Amino acid sequence: MNPSSWLVELHTRYSSSLAPLIIVLVGLSLSLTFNLRSKSWGVILTFVLVVLYQGSGAWLSAMGKERLIDPVLSAWIPDMAFALVGLALFSILDTRFEYRLKEFVSRFFLLIILLLPTVSLSEGIDVVSDRTILSDRVATFTGNVVLEYEEIHMTASTVTAIFSEGGDLERVDAWNADLVEGDRRMRSEFLRFYPDSSLTYMYVVTGELETDMGKIEILAEKLVKAEDWAVLERNVRVDMKDLNVSGNFLKIEIRGGDVERISSAFPVVVKGKTKDGEYEILGSYFFVDPKTSTVRIGDFKGSFSYTEGKKRHLVYDSGLGMNADEEGIEIVSGGITTCPLRNPHYSISAVKIEYRYGAYIAAEHAVLTILGVPVFYFPYFFTTISEDVGFQMGFSFTPNSYVSNFVLTQKYSKTGKMELSRSIESEGGETVEKYGFKLSDKIEGLSLSLGQTFSLASGSFSNPNTNLSVKSPLPSNPTLTVKDNGKSQYYSVSGAIKLSGGKLSYVLSKSHSSGKTSYLIPSLK
Repeated sequence: MNPSSWLVELHTRYSSSLAPLIIVLVGLSLSLTFNLRSKSWGVILTFVLVVLYQGSGAWLSAMGKERLIDPVLSAWIPDMAFALVGLALFSILDTRFEYRLKEFVSRFFLLIILLLPTVSLSEGIDVVSDRTILSDRVATFTGNVVLEYEEIHMTASTVTAIFSEGGDLERVDAWNADLVEGDRRMRSEFLRFYPDSSLTYMYVVTGELETDMGKIEILAEKLVKAEDWAVLERNVRVDMKDLNVSGNFLKIEIRGGDVERISSAFPVVVKGKTKDGEYEILGSYFFVDPKTSTVRIGDFKGSFSYTEGKKRHLVYDSGLGMNADEEGIEIVSGGITTCPLRNPHYSISAVKIEYRYGAYIAAEHAVLTILGVPVFYFPYFFTTISEDVGFQMGFSFTPNSYVSNFVLTQKYSKTGKMELSRSIESEGGETVEKYGFKLSDKIEGLSLSLGQTFSLASGSFSNPNTNLSVKSPLPSNPTLTVKDNGKSQYYSVSGAIKLSGGKLSYVLSKSHSSGKTSYLIPSLK
């Protein structure tokens, strides 16, 4: 009768009761020695210790049952061996021998891992390279380096991995790196990645992003990227469809893999193309929504252009805010002018100015300023720039010591135009202001001209002057003329009849002044 199996089973039960304490002793000593702080390494270490303990115990118990070794000793060898290792490691803590042991084990561990074709630097990070160099806590990969991390695929000339004393990956450095992440492509001369914070620092960067506005090309000296945002710094340039932005700071916000908005709280230069021209703006801050193609610029100054037929017009603008989209440009609390001088001779400032591409320019509560002096107030100013209607605006300004004249001419249709005038006359120490309005058009062959002027003296309007002229398209071109200045009236009908040898002119007139009426019988010329 062989009682070996019974002895092994009995003492195994005694020794197994001490297993948790012994594993804790060994695990604590290893964690303090190699500075293992992460939960992942703690789980891995516990699993390895349990497997080693249980595996060695099963192997030695089988040898004891066959009496290859003492049955009682076979049950206690695992406990004694693990306890001795744990006590030995605990006794050498913070000694010179501990540091030598730790350095040797760390190098041996990394050497075994780096001999594999594909190296796993950390959870989810794999590297393939032609050559691997190990130095202390640094692993250097050279020659056709390929790194995979989640959805990121990176190729580089050189990649360096820096490990902590506990063996955790602290950071990854890469030179001449090309990254592909979904529909985003980036290239950087130098890259630094921190796995714990998912922060990436890139220097001398170029790249491409796909958005609702189409492809975005970026260029910057530095880029800092997290999971849901990226910041571009120094000599930044971003090119989008019909839009270019340059400055020293730009932020890109990403949601669900899509670019949600691009903004800057620092001065930027924005250049954009419109349906009939382009604009170039220097603004204090900037915002663009790729989904709606809306551009917002604050505290700005710049210019925009539009094309009327074959003629290109350039308008200078400035204001507190500007919104631009696919339909037009809106200026808030700003002004426009066509004068290129820093202090323009004239400008129109308004609470709101709206420019619709190829259609019109409108302004609310607008003031026309000449040489820094407000001249006209328009509750609502409107001018069309449609090719079907045409647009014309002109100014004439003639100052001297006695008379100052200003005329604003606006063409509102192919045949019609409107004139607003203001003149100041000084004579004998008295100043008289005159305001005028004139409308001329051609309707169904009739040439129509209507004008009226008023004088402003001593704070009141006086001397109204009305002029009306209607020219008929009939063969003799009869023309009706009416003049009324409040004190006298004049009416006439004139024309000319073509003859074989020339023409026959006629005039029929009536005038009334100071209570007297006179007629002029048709005269022939």
